[in-house]
Amino acid sequence: MTSVVFIRPNVKQKLYQELDSFNMTAIEPPLWCAMLAAYMQSHGVQCNIIDAEVDNLTPTQVCLKTIHKRPDFVVIVVSGSNPSASTMQMLGVRPLVERLRAYLPHTQTIVYGLHPSALPEATLTETKTDYVCVGEGFDVLLQLFTTLSARSFYLITSTLVNLSELPIPAWDKIDIKKYRAHNWQCFGDIHNRQPYGIIYTSFGCPFKCDFCVIHTMFNNEHRIRYRNPELLIPELRQLANRGVRNIRIIDEMFTLNAGHVADFCHLVIKEFGDSLNFWAYGRVGTLGPGLLKLMRQAGIRWLGVGFESGSQKILDSSVKNIKLEQALATVDMLRAADININANWIFGLPGDDLESMQQTLDFALEVNAEWANIYSCMAYPGSPLYDEAQNYPWYTKPQTYSAYSQYSYDCLPLGTEHLTPAEVLQFRDAAFTAYYTNPKYLDMLKAKFGQETVDYINSITSVRLKRKLLGD
Repeated sequence: MTSVVFIRPNVKQKLYQELDSFNMTAIEPPLWCAMLAAYMQSHGVQCNIIDAEVDNLTPTQVCLKTIHKRPDFVVIVVSGSNPSASTMQMLGVRPLVERLRAYLPHTQTIVYGLHPSALPEATLTETKTDYVCVGEGFDVLLQLFTTLSARSFYLITSTLVNLSELPIPAWDKIDIKKYRAHNWQCFGDIHNRQPYGIIYTSFGCPFKCDFCVIHTMFNNEHRIRYRNPELLIPELRQLANRGVRNIRIIDEMFTLNAGHVADFCHLVIKEFGDSLNFWAYGRVGTLGPGLLKLMRQAGIRWLGVGFESGSQKILDSSVKNIKLEQALATVDMLRAADININANWIFGLPGDDLESMQQTLDFALEVNAEWANIYSCMAYPGSPLYDEAQNYPWYTKPQTYSAYSQYSYDCLPLGTEHLTPAEVLQFRDAAFTAYYTNPKYLDMLKAKFGQETVDYINSITSVRLKRKLLGD
């Protein structure tokens, strides 16, 4: 029987600096490892999972754990809490491949994930791996594991899996109690972030935002494939039986199909009532009061919304296709439904200047979301923006994987025709401080979640990230 070990590399401290020292960041379960392992096991392949991130393992320690399992293949899965995080996770791949070569010379290595799918040839060259898997990989990995042969020097996923064929992820291969939810998801109960679970109810997205990379994982198709909601309840039940209450619905566009959402919510309410604490992604223009009320009844207490910019001109040029008035109406609907907002803001989008970035900050302060992800724009491999950026005369391409991390020492934003990368990063960091020290925001947090949450936010803003680009 073929034996396979799926590994998530450990690069967390290098990407998050001091923020990880007091548990600000989430540690999400290695969902793709668990999905792939379950699928392969259902076809007779023996699988194990090693999560180097959650156990804080060095490449040598990973090899020492792997060698006892005597695998035929090792799959290094580079994925993160967001699709763009795959590129950052590449930081840990080559050292791991090199150590595996030394400890297990007869084991073949495969690098898997969104970044490898976007740049397969470069990944093959840089990591010295045996194979690179392009796309979802369920079918071609199974072919490789069962026939012990590949079609070419890297694997190409020719078909997308039928989602009804996916078994429950192999949660028995990891210790789910080690994983912790995002801090904001547990505001009001900040000390109970573990364990943590993730679930897909659909794959893909039909939209074409310039800065997004998600389509690379799904053969560059701009569509959504839905899972049967009735098949999701046993998956949720297994997580709940393992003590999981905090759950992320990782779909890129959970709220797009109201019928799918309603079916899912009705089933969740019937099985779990309001006992679970979900968060999911939504999009301006896809939400209505009735649907939001139902979502809240099913325990969806947080919705991530990509507002991105407070400048209509910038929104139009990024193919976001939303209006600021729609954004404010969405905020009002979410407030009325008692659903907390996790707002995404991006500084340094193409066309941005100091005036438009200030408009974004002002709009973010007006929205006053319970949490705000404040990003600088990056041209991530796999996004349309990555290809466009190669022709920008002002573009400086990151020379390290960690430079793609929002919180790393060598973070290097895209920059615009009006702003240097340093100016974008400086504004982004100042915007973060301005948002999280804003009295209006802190007063809202205290009223909703209590003084302990305010104290927690103050502990975050007391940490200043060091930035190479800013002369630190």
